[in-house]
Amino acid sequence: MTKEIIVPRRVHKAEGGYNHAVRVGNLLYISGQVAQDRKGQVVGKGDISVQADQALKNLQGVLQSAGATLKDVVKTNVYLIRAKDISGFQQIYLKYFSSDYPASTWTVIRRLYSPDFLVEIEAIAEVKP
Repeated sequence: MTKEIIVPRRVHKAEGGYNHAVRVGNLLYISGQVAQDRKGQVVGKGDISVQADQALKNLQGVLQSAGATLKDVVKTNVYLIRAKDISGFQQIYLKYFSSDYPASTWTVIRRLYSPDFLVEIEAIAEVKP
């Protein structure tokens, strides 16, 4: 199988040795999405609701670039840096995933690559040929 690099137009440019997504066959592997706007600026410093919303908007943008939607997501991995943010994150997450939830793992870790980020969301989706 060949792999296709997905370069979304609706999210910030991927820099530093990664791509936002790679498609192999019918599977789309999406790199962790964080609270960065199109210009790469951090959104919602200190606010889990704002950061979760931006990260999920970025996830949608990557999916759309590959011809997919949130309904095509089969797995998410969520990384939070503060356990106290789980409930706030879940409220936003459930606005995007309101039924037919994907398999998911949520983990609390010490930090992400920038101390300004509170959450990172990666996903796997099944896309139609």
